[in-house]
Amino acid sequence: MNVDETCPLCSQANVSHQHLFFDCPFSRSVWLKVWGKLSSAVGLLQLLDGVEWFTLNVNKDDFQGRATKGSLAATGYAMWRERNYRVFQQKSLPADHVVQTTINSISCVQQKGLL
Repeated sequence: MNVDETCPLCSQANVSHQHLFFDCPFSRSVWLKVWGKLSSAVGLLQLLDGVEWFTLNVNKDDFQGRATKGSLAATGYAMWRERNYRVFQQKSLPADHVVQTTINSISCVQQKGLL
């Protein structure tokens, strides 16, 4: 069986976990857009502020900590789902659609009080 090792999200590099979730231009776009929407909600303006905020909050067992971990998980899952959609269905969605789906998932979980 021949397995294509090219990244299904960008078709620019061999796929690896590092590439798929962080180095891939498609993934980077999704992360930055999700972060942009979430950071404006918490009043952060610069990426460096966001890194500091994330580092301080990811290990907390309060709402901010759970929201941070939930956002990270939702974004990673959305990219994995898009990867699978492209590999198994031979269809693709634009990054903005993946971002909106991720934001909707996070909002739904928050509204249900699960964060």
